Amino acid sequence: MAFLHLCGGEVEKGRAFHGLVMKLGLLGFVLVSTNLVHMYCVNSRLGDARMLFNEMPERNVVSWNVMLNGYAKAGLVDLARDFFGRMDDKDVVSWGTIIDSYVQVGRLTKALKLYREMIHTGLGPNDVMIVDIISACGQATAFEEGQQFHAITMKNAFDCYDFIQATIIHFYAACKEVSLACLQFKLRSKHHLANWNALISGLIRNGRIDEARGLFEEMPQRDVFSWSSMISGFHKMNSLS
Repeated sequence: MAFLHLCGGEVEKGRAFHGLVMKLGLLGFVLVSTNLVHMYCVNSRLGDARMLFNEMPERNVVSWNVMLNGYAKAGLVDLARDFFGRMDDKDVVSWGTIIDSYVQVGRLTKALKLYREMIHTGLGPNDVMIVDIISACGQATAFEEGQQFHAITMKNAFDCYDFIQATIIHFYAACKEVSLACLQFKLRSKHHLANWNALISGLIRNGRIDEARGLFEEMPQRDVFSWSSMISGFHKMNSLS
């Protein structure tokens, strides 16, 4: 199946391989057919992918997830939702894909509703899902929805992860809730570099350059992002003065 992964962007080679598979009578193997569906999806041939999917004599949850992801990556949220509704067996990947499809188009209330439906089934979230959703809430300055997902991270103890903590700090700063961003930072006794950078960039974004500089000087170590944030902050301040 490694050949099919090399066919991304070269659909004609994939079609030729599809023909060979049919000739050899291998389409009945779920792994083979699923990889062909994936090949068509990554080449934006969703019609061909769905046709092959419908013809598969046997499918598993991976097969369904591949097709679902094809619709989601193409931004076809309504088609993805309809397809998702037809799935008998849904795993956390299925739920994560459909939730993220709504997040990517800014339909955060719907994403939150689906998240709650997932929890009701007994499945739990994963850290990647939480980060993606909270990041999107920050980009959309969707304060209420982001707070609800923050509560979810606390309930599931995800907020102990440094990269999730940094995402939460960034979210509050993006929503101009600087005091809450600072509070999240102060709740931790030890900080990953990402947490320092998230708060510094958040302070700068909100015009609090002196506080950002003070925090910058307290940092035990700095990286390129730390320096570039401060430089851009001073540049912005000088351009406004």
